[in-house]
Amino acid sequence: MKTKKNFLFIYDNLILTLVFIVVILFICSNENKVSAHYFQEDIPKNTLGTELWTAGHEGGDQSEWSLNDGGGEFNSGTGNSAVSSEVAHTGKYSLKMSINTSNGEGHGTRNFRWNELGEHDDLIFTQYFFFPNRIDLDGENDWFNLIQTKGVKFAPGGAGTGPDQINDPHFVLGLKVRGGAGSGGANFLSLSDLQKFWGSQPDESWEAPSGINLPVKKWVKIQMRIIQDRGNRGRILVWQDDQLIIDTRLRNTLRPEVDTNMYSINVYADKTYPTTANIYVDDVSIHLPATP
Repeated sequence: MKTKKNFLFIYDNLILTLVFIVVILFICSNENKVSAHYFQEDIPKNTLGTELWTAGHEGGDQSEWSLNDGGGEFNSGTGNSAVSSEVAHTGKYSLKMSINTSNGEGHGTRNFRWNELGEHDDLIFTQYFFFPNRIDLDGENDWFNLIQTKGVKFAPGGAGTGPDQINDPHFVLGLKVRGGAGSGGANFLSLSDLQKFWGSQPDESWEAPSGINLPVKKWVKIQMRIIQDRGNRGRILVWQDDQLIIDTRLRNTLRPEVDTNMYSINVYADKTYPTTANIYVDDVSIHLPATP
């Protein structure tokens, strides 16, 4: 009789143990599904909230860029930007950015905004580009800077009191050529974290997926959401015509040794084919993200 009771006791405990294991596995399975779903859904969006700044160029000049002393044009070599009526995304005017790289070396025109990144950690930058033709690059020096964030540490007395102690690009959204420089391939976007300016880590790059190229003679909408963090919780996402094409995931986006990031839209390269590169930009804006 005692043996039978022991057997029933062991049997009952075995059943309870099996039931417990099944329940735990079920819970874990569902938690994993929830976690996976959350991870997939928890991608920052490009939905716009409050507008902080915009430039539509309909005044016929570039005064919007320097509004509240928050930006401006800075050129090197043959670089130049000017309001143009040749094409426009809306209205009559856009900003025409041009370089001539006949003699090589670095040529650039850069149109900055710095106020907004200095005041907000999470922003969406929207701009519409018009490329009159594809741009090829030199195989020995195949870089082209279209948009950048620069890390800046001001002079000891503060901004404007002397030369910046640090003024280097951190992230660059550039043009690449499908098939490589000189191949005649289409242009596409590539984002680079230029660690060579900031330490011993190698540069890291992300490219637009195959088949997502930059159109010619047609306006294209490019958006960047920049989430700034001095640690490793920052993130940069890029959309082309509202399709997410680049996501850096979590990483450093604001160097701890700088005072601020600055944002600029550029035509900046060493060597292009054709040697004169013109790009138009219009309806540029900076927004806070929409609240959930």
